[in-house]
Amino acid sequence: MTMIPRFRLFVLRTASWGIVVTVLVSVGCQHVIDPTLPANAARLTPPLVYERWWAMVEECAGVTAQLEMVEWYYVPNVNTVSDGQRMTVGYWSPSNNRIVLPGNEVFDGAVVRHEMLHAILRTPRHPRAPFLTTCGGIAACEITPGCIQDAGPPPIVNEGTPSVPPSALRVTSTITPLQPASSIDGGFFTYTIFVQNPADHAVVATLGPHPGATPVAYPYAVRSATRAYLSEILALDPSMTYFTAGETKQQVFDFAIGPSGSAPFSNVFGRGNRGIALPYGTYTFQGGFGDNPAPDISVDLHQ
Repeated sequence: MTMIPRFRLFVLRTASWGIVVTVLVSVGCQHVIDPTLPANAARLTPPLVYERWWAMVEECAGVTAQLEMVEWYYVPNVNTVSDGQRMTVGYWSPSNNRIVLPGNEVFDGAVVRHEMLHAILRTPRHPRAPFLTTCGGIAACEITPGCIQDAGPPPIVNEGTPSVPPSALRVTSTITPLQPASSIDGGFFTYTIFVQNPADHAVVATLGPHPGATPVAYPYAVRSATRAYLSEILALDPSMTYFTAGETKQQVFDFAIGPSGSAPFSNVFGRGNRGIALPYGTYTFQGGFGDNPAPDISVDLHQ
């Protein structure tokens, strides 16, 4: 059984800045038969936003499946669930096509889409092509060393493939839906950074130095008039810096509109400690690839 560590984000606040520290926890995915459900597990009716997340995974996987065929369960008021052997933050099991989530993670897009990809592909493994290539940045394999290891070694890069700086790539971003509102998908929305290789040949992007051993692939910030939330995705796998001719990669970040009066950059119900609930107001989203920034996006979040 493979356990997949994933990043959990914590916001540390000063008077005007939110700074993110990352630690690792585990996600379990592989089961030949369905583990016994916890005694207090309850059936979960998929929230409306699951339809959008499911469509995202279908598109990147190139496979269609029926969301309603998945058995969804959650365990209330916990951050992890037992898969019968250890505690995890969610798992899919093939016998009954079942996904079980901790109650505090049912709106964690990275966790949910990861398990959706297992269900859509009908495999407990992490084949490299869908998890790190076509669905890279969507299903959270690229930030989890265990998933990367399970996917196997990356393809061999041809000798002579040119190395280029991030500035040689086209970096854009978008927010989905274009005008988020608490009345749409419960207020959940995504900020996605796209990186395209415009060349007619493969390239390897050379990312700048980092205080640690692993360079930053996707830095981003969300700023209001008085606060800022900062985070980043590290280039843990070579697939994140290798681009085939004309290839576009993407990295998805999940957000939610918080209730009126909530603290800026606070946790949101159902996303454990990863939650980012933004109260109504105007925000600027700034992201990029390495040191190549995407154009800023300003959005007014409202009811």
